Amino acid sequence: MFERYYKISDSHLGSGIGLAFVKSLTLLHKGDIYVYSERNKGTEIIIGIPCAKNDYSQKEKWRKNQEIASKLKSIQAKYDHYLPLLEDQQMEKQKAYITPNKPAILVVDDNDELRQFLKQSLSTQYKISEAIDGHSGYVKAKEEFPDLIISDIMMPGMDGIEFCKLIKDDIETSHIPFLMLTARDAEKSKIAGAESGADFYFSKPLSIELLKLTIRNIFKQKQKLKEKYLNGHNAEIRDLAHSSRDKIFLDQLIEVIESQLSNPDMNIPYVCTHIGMSRTKLYNKIKGLTGQSIGDFIRTVRLKKAAQLMVNEDIPIAEVTYTLGIQTQSYFTKAFKSELEKLPRNF
Repeated sequence: MFERYYKISDSHLGSGIGLAFVKSLTLLHKGDIYVYSERNKGTEIIIGIPCAKNDYSQKEKWRKNQEIASKLKSIQAKYDHYLPLLEDQQMEKQKAYITPNKPAILVVDDNDELRQFLKQSLSTQYKISEAIDGHSGYVKAKEEFPDLIISDIMMPGMDGIEFCKLIKDDIETSHIPFLMLTARDAEKSKIAGAESGADFYFSKPLSIELLKLTIRNIFKQKQKLKEKYLNGHNAEIRDLAHSSRDKIFLDQLIEVIESQLSNPDMNIPYVCTHIGMSRTKLYNKIKGLTGQSIGDFIRTVRLKKAAQLMVNEDIPIAEVTYTLGIQTQSYFTKAFKSELEKLPRNF
């Protein structure tokens, strides 16, 4: 029972580490451990730790000498010095958590006056970054992963059409909504903008109120889709994708995760390796599509699968937990309640 990785049976939940670890700690303290168990009645574990002075050698006993006292004072002094800094850092983290981050918008235009006008008009609600042409805009988009891009069509070097194609053809940025601006009213220009993958098209002179309303509706719709996916066990993640490229990506991602659901070692590095993206790039992609981190996304996939199994198949909760690679039923119940706002038994 106290052997590492020991399990009563293959269906028994747990990794077989807990009792072995308890035994090693007990022996380290020169103690003894006893277990008494009776089926259907319970288990009693008794740990005995020696407390007499002669049970420990002189080296094992605590000695309060001058050298140790001096070291303790030095450590305390350093702690007192850094404590205000640590408290300030903690407060900054709490402020960042309490104050929601503004959505980030990248404005790409070679006209300085128009960029400044858009920045002044939108900066109260959004975090604005700028670029002067398609090339610098693409570089900045790959660095910052904005929530939305506004770009002019006519720019020196790389124009808005080519820039939009690069954004929409790159799996790391294909989910970012793209708003196209142009001074030309020609039908050919509008068709070119639409063919490049632009989500919306605005002619100059620009109506700033219409632009603001469009941006607000884009973010509101994205948020509704994310909430629908997170709160409904039947909601499909593919509904969050606005392009065939993103749908294919999400299908592949779900396939990678679901193929190893019963494997408790299926973690973030495993998913990154099999989807062919670095941790940072995958994080930005999932965050942009779902609003979740990679770890939270994997957990959501697991728990939604659990809900489907319980609804569609007559499987006990313990077996569902084991099938999904979750080690303990108590953690599963807590995570399930947090994710879907219902206890597993309600399914």
